[in-house]
Amino acid sequence: MNPNDRQIGGSHYSAKVQHWDICGEFDIPYLIGCMTKYLYRYPAKNGMEDIGKAIHYADKWIEIFYNSGRIPARMSQNETYYLKLNESLLEFSKGIHEDVDSRVREMIVYSLFNWGYMSREQFVSYRNMLQEILDASNN
Repeated sequence: MNPNDRQIGGSHYSAKVQHWDICGEFDIPYLIGCMTKYLYRYPAKNGMEDIGKAIHYADKWIEIFYNSGRIPARMSQNETYYLKLNESLLEFSKGIHEDVDSRVREMIVYSLFNWGYMSREQFVSYRNMLQEILDASNN
């Protein structure tokens, strides 16, 4: 049985193209994969708790790569790789829950596509946007 044909503990992953398919096929780093997983599922599973978890992973990415001065290793890929990634992300984005905030939807897709090229400022601005969403939900 294909792992995509079953889910343990819920029904929040039901899209044609699954998050783990994108991460596996395109070698998305662990921290970016975890962050975007929580953003992808937050309206259908744990709500704002998942936004908080995504922030936690974003903070770790910032610590490891931006605060230390390390540059994330991005394999040099050919044009075919990026065209296929773009096509897969377009299909994947159709499966993002309709209740996902449009800013979060943009962050999911942009982070998966550009994880090795985002400046510290871009990444931190996305992280801060998530914090604003979380803070607004607590008021």
